[in-house]
Amino acid sequence: MMDLIDNMRLQNDYEAYLKALILRHEKNYKGSLEMVANDRNKALVPFKTKLYYNLKRYEDVVQISDSGHDVLAELTEEQQLVLVRNLMKDNHYETIEKMIEQTNKNKMQLEELYHQEKDDLYYQYSWSQYRTMLLNDIDSNAPFTDIKEAVDQTDENLRDLGYVLVINNYFVKEQNLDDLNALFVDYINKNEKLFKYIDPIAVDTLDFNLSANDKKSDRLQNLLNYYHFGKGTKMLMNKIMKLLPEVTLNAQHIMSIRRLVLDGHLNFNDSLIKKMFNSDKRLENVFHSATLFIDEDTRTMTDKFVYHNFSTREKTRIYSTVINQLQRVNKRYDLPFYIFSFLEKTAGKKQILYTGEILCDCR
Repeated sequence: MMDLIDNMRLQNDYEAYLKALILRHEKNYKGSLEMVANDRNKALVPFKTKLYYNLKRYEDVVQISDSGHDVLAELTEEQQLVLVRNLMKDNHYETIEKMIEQTNKNKMQLEELYHQEKDDLYYQYSWSQYRTMLLNDIDSNAPFTDIKEAVDQTDENLRDLGYVLVINNYFVKEQNLDDLNALFVDYINKNEKLFKYIDPIAVDTLDFNLSANDKKSDRLQNLLNYYHFGKGTKMLMNKIMKLLPEVTLNAQHIMSIRRLVLDGHLNFNDSLIKKMFNSDKRLENVFHSATLFIDEDTRTMTDKFVYHNFSTREKTRIYSTVINQLQRVNKRYDLPFYIFSFLEKTAGKKQILYTGEILCDCR
C-alpha cells in the first residue's frame, strides 16, 4: 500500500497524510506522527491529538488544548477518562477544568469524575507525603510560619490541600492550637468548600467560623437524634444522606452516628446504609473507636463492614487508631478476625499477640 501511494504522484502533504493514516491503522503511532509532524494544517489537529494520546504524550495534548481546540471531543469516552486521570496525577487541575469547559462531549460525566477524583485527593495524601513530595521535605518540626510560607508557594489546589493537611495533622497537640488559629484557620474560613475535609474534632477545637453552617448542622443533629430514638425510617435516612454533604461534620455528629451503630440502629447490610458510608469519606471517623471492635454486639459486624467497604489506606488508618486506643489500657481483648489479621501482619514491640481465644494483649 505504501509503494502504491509512492507511485500515485500525489501532492506531498496529502501523500504524507495517507501514509500516516496507514501507519496509525498498523498501530505504528510514532511513524504516523513523523509523517505529519511538520504539517501546520489546522485540519490535522484532530488527527495529531489522537496520535499524541496514543503515544501518551499528554503534554502535547495540553498544548493543543491551550491553543483553544476541544481535545476531549477528539477522544472516546474511555480515552477522556484516562487523560483526565493522568493529568490529575500531575496536579494539572486548571488545565483539566479548562478542557472540560471547552468541550460539549460527555461534559456532565467528566465534571462528575473530576470533582470526585479531586475530592479523593484530600484523602489520598498524608501530611508526610505532601511535605516530602511538594514541600521539599520540610522539617515536620519547622516553625509554622515556615510551613505556611512553603504551602503558599504551591498552586491553588495543592495550597488548599496543604492547609487542610496541616490542620488535620497538628491540631491534636494543644501547644499547636494558637499557631493554627493565627496562621491557617482563617484560610479555611474564607474557603467554605474546604470545611468538609477538616477533621470533625478539629472543627470543634479550633476557631472556625461556622455561622453559615450552623442551621444545617443543627438540623443534621436533630435528624440523627430522631433516628436514634427509634424513629429510623428509610425516608429519614434519605434526608440525613441528602444533608450530609452540605454540613461541616463535628465531633457530636460523629459520636451520634457511632452511637447509632452501638445501639443497633444501623444495619450494615442495608444498601442505603452502605451507600451513606461509601459516599462520604468523612464518615471513616465513625470507626475510629475501639469500642466498636470490642463490644460483643458490634465487633463482628463492624470488623466485616470496615474490611469490605474501605480501601487499604482507610483500613490501615482505622485499625491503627483503634490499636493505639487499646494500647492505653493494660487489658486483654478478644478481637475480631480482620483487625487481628492486620495486627499479625504489623506486629511490633508494642503488640503481643496470642493465637488462642484471647487474641491480643495490648500493653
